Amino acid sequence: MNIIPYKNPQEFLQNTLHLLEKNEIENNLILGLCNGLIDNQKKFDGCVFLNAIDGNDIKSSSIKTLHKAMVTSYDDNMLGVKALAEYYKEYFPRIKGVVGKSTIAIKFSNWFGKQFVESKVLIVHKLESINPLPLSEGSIVQASMEDVKLIIDWSINFENDANSSIKSSYNEILTSVVRRIESGNFYKWICDGEIVSIAAIVRQTTNACIIGVVYTPSYYRGKGYATSCVHKLSETVLERGFKYCGLYTDKANPTSNNIYKNIGYVPIEEHSDIEFID
Repeated sequence: MNIIPYKNPQEFLQNTLHLLEKNEIENNLILGLCNGLIDNQKKFDGCVFLNAIDGNDIKSSSIKTLHKAMVTSYDDNMLGVKALAEYYKEYFPRIKGVVGKSTIAIKFSNWFGKQFVESKVLIVHKLESINPLPLSEGSIVQASMEDVKLIIDWSINFENDANSSIKSSYNEILTSVVRRIESGNFYKWICDGEIVSIAAIVRQTTNACIIGVVYTPSYYRGKGYATSCVHKLSETVLERGFKYCGLYTDKANPTSNNIYKNIGYVPIEEHSDIEFID
C-alpha cells in the first residue's frame, strides 16, 4: 500500500473525484472543502491531500485543511485507512482528531494510536424533494454585509450550542461569514422587519449544496423560524438546478432530526467527529 500526497486540491480531485462522487453526500466534507479553497492551484501550508493506493487502485482518501483529518474508504477491509493512519502518525502526529463515517473514523483512531473521546455522532441527511409544510410568518432573504456583526455573533452562539469540539477563532468565523455573504450563500429569515433565524450553504459539490449554521436565538425559538428558513433555502438550492441538499445533525438531538425529516431530509449515514486526547 502506497500513500500518494498531492500538492493541491485540484491535483487531488483530478485523481479522486470519480470515486468521491459515487457517494457525493457522504463525501461532501472532503469534496466541499476542496472546492471551497480559493485557488486550487496554490500549495496550502499545513494542508494535506492523500490517497492510499494498492497497485493502480485507490483504496482510501484523506484531506486535512485545519485541525482534523477527514477520511473515507472505497473498500470494506480498510487497509488503506490503516496506511493513512500510519502516514499521519509519522508525518503529522499532532492532528487533533478525525472525521468520517463512524466505522472508518474509529478504525483510523485505533490505528493512529492515540486515546480519543468520541466527541459527537453526526447523522448525514440527504434531500431530493421538498415536503410541503405550513411556514412561519416572514420570508427568506439573502444576507448582506450590513448583517455581518449579527451573523458573526450568532455563528459563535451556534458553535457553542453545538458543543463543537474545536471552536473556530473569531477571525476564522469573520472570514467564513464574509465569504459566504459575498458569494450569496448566507440567508436570513425576516419577520416584522427583524432577523429571527439564519442558515447558510456551507459547502458545494457538483450536484449538491450542504446547509449548515442553522441558528435561531432562544428568544425567537418555538415559532418554526428555523424550519421555515431551511425549507425555503433547500427549495432555493433545488430550483438552482442542484440534485440534492445535504446537512448534518447531532444524533443526540431528536428535535432537530424530526424537524429536518418533516422537510424531506432522509438520514443516510452516521459519521463520527472524534477528538484526540494529547
